[in-house]
Formats: sequence, C-alpha cells, structure tokens
Amino acid sequence: MTDTSLILDAKGGLVVDGGVGDQALVGTSKPETFYISGPNSGTDSISNFGSDDLLVVDAKIYDANHDNIITFGDNGLLDLDGPDAGLDTVTFDSSVDSLRYIGTDGTHYAYADASTRLAGFKEGKLGDDTLTGTSKADVFFFDTALDVNWGKDTITKFGLTDSLVTTSAIFDGNNDGKIDFGPNGLLDLNGSGELAHGGQQNDSSPWGQVSITDWAGNKVTALYLDHISEVDGVKYYYYDTTA
Repeated sequence: MTDTSLILDAKGGLVVDGGVGDQALVGTSKPETFYISGPNSGTDSISNFGSDDLLVVDAKIYDANHDNIITFGDNGLLDLDGPDAGLDTVTFDSSVDSLRYIGTDGTHYAYADASTRLAGFKEGKLGDDTLTGTSKADVFFFDTALDVNWGKDTITKFGLTDSLVTTSAIFDGNNDGKIDFGPNGLLDLNGSGELAHGGQQNDSSPWGQVSITDWAGNKVTALYLDHISEVDGVKYYYYDTTA
C-alpha cells in the first residue's frame, strides 16, 4: 500500500500495511511506516525496522510509567493490548528492543526506535511544541530522517553552547555551512533522501518549522553546521550559532 494520505499527513515514507491477521512485514533501506491496524491485528512480525522507520497503530500503546518509552514485555513481544496480554503482538528482530512515542495525528499513534534519541537530547512530538533551554549545554533534537511533519515548534533560551541536532542535513543552498532562516524568520526542516525536496525558505515546510530565540529574547536567524557524528549507523548533524 503506497497511499500515505490517511496517515501522518501523508508523511512517513512508504506505508507497509499489516492489515488484520498474522503478517510478516519486512523493511527495506527506505523510510517506511509499518501500519498495524486494530483491533484483532493478530501476531505480526517486523524485520529490518530501521532508525528512519515508524510503527503506527490505531490506539496508544500502554506505557506504565508514562515516560513515552515502550520496552518489550517479559515474553519479548510488543503487546498492543497491554503488558504480556499476548493477544495482538508484534515481534521485532534484534535491530530494535524499545520504541519511543513521537506523537499522534489525531487518529493514529506513531512510534520510532528509542535508541535514535541519544541520552540528553530534548525532543518534541508531532504538532506544535515549545522547548526551553537551561543553564547547561542543551541539545534540541529533530529526527528529520523519519520524514514526518514536526509542526511549528519554538525553542526559547537557545544559548551559545546549545545545539540543534537533526538526522538529515538541513538544506544548504550554497553548501557553505550557514543555514539562513527564511523571510518569515523560521528554520525550515526537511526530510531525508529522495523526500527532501521543496519547502525550504517558504512560508511553510512539509517537515515543520522552528522559531528560535536566545536568552535575551532576540530571534536567531541563522545556524551553522558544527559537525557530523555517527552512532550505530545513524548520522547526527549538529548546528549552533557559532560561525
């Protein structure tokens, strides 16, 4: 199924539909949304679930401590009906052992690999969020390789030692490492690979936009690529205000 129009505002890559009943779903090297509809989804399995893939379900998965991290049960399965219910389940291969909740489009609930958000990263969810800096060196994270619309977010108190990190390179027309914001004063996010086209420097972006102000309340209008790191096969692009 390639029609993504009913899921996550047509974002999230190719939709792989789990349907009803037992299904064995296999990922590829491209961003994909594995959609497990319910109830009575059966006993499903997903292999090759990548860092740029999504699991989308019709009901929010039980989260005992409300930390938005879904660890698998004692039976090694992801139970969609509650801990160790063993009714509607998803088995992942060894590439993933926990998921993080990234938000809802009002109808569906989206999850991604928990390990992609590194320790200390501050992440919003689908929709409009406000993230605030502290006196420490903060890292504001946008998992842009997921190819979803993160909404219109706001970062306040963005300091000289803070970073904005993405998992795909932000559009840089002349490749000079400087990311100038659009005429509206917002940073346009973009997706990854073949989906990362259009939306830059416009009134709106299909991947979301970010308004950034510093500790004095002044608008930040440009960021600079500081460095790129790679952890477990995932590339992280670090941007800050230092030229």
